[in-house]
Amino acid sequence: KFSEAIDLFSQALSHNPNDYRFYVNRSYCYDSIQDFRSALKDADTAISLRPDWPKCHYRRGKALAGLKNYQESELSLKKVLTLEKDCDEALSELWHVRYGAIVGMGYDTTTANLYSSQYDSIKEALSALSIKGEEQKLISRRISADIWNQKSGFADKKDSFTDDDIYISDDEYNAVREASFEETSPTNPFGWKALWVGNVALTANLETVTALFRKFGALNYCNIFKGNNGG
Repeated sequence: KFSEAIDLFSQALSHNPNDYRFYVNRSYCYDSIQDFRSALKDADTAISLRPDWPKCHYRRGKALAGLKNYQESELSLKKVLTLEKDCDEALSELWHVRYGAIVGMGYDTTTANLYSSQYDSIKEALSALSIKGEEQKLISRRISADIWNQKSGFADKKDSFTDDDIYISDDEYNAVREASFEETSPTNPFGWKALWVGNVALTANLETVTALFRKFGALNYCNIFKGNNGG
């Protein structure tokens, strides 16, 4: 049916090539059969004929999203909102564009769902995800450094460093931590504070584990459950 409609709109345009509505409608038909390049071409033509009509820009945004050009799609859809601020279709499509961009960067669907809802632009969402990623890297490096120092017997030698020691400055760690403190972790959307760690070595003691976790903030409670190999 869409192919037939495309033929009919093409015939109509042969008689009236300056009617932007025909281009918008044909763009919709092309989009429906996933011919996104043709949909984009018709949307661009419609914009050139009627730049102040929101539907022209909406169709351009949809076509660009189909081509996975999410950044440009977002710009076109936001243009719709400058012309019609309460356009629900544009708002909904903007969410899908953010979602597609985040998934396209390799993040899982749960993370994409959360960050698409929390942020109003692709740039903001990806920036927040990048900060979270850097924070996790710093935490991992700090934990690795603690384990290395404990195994090497250097845990209390804070003023003695060799080329093999791993050192993360407090300024470096805190800069990233503070920048993302108010954001919600994609794996902890409700901000729960409890943490359970499995496969704790039988030789671990409560004093060592408590000292390790206190490096990252105050603890309300810490314990080791030997029977479960967890803490």
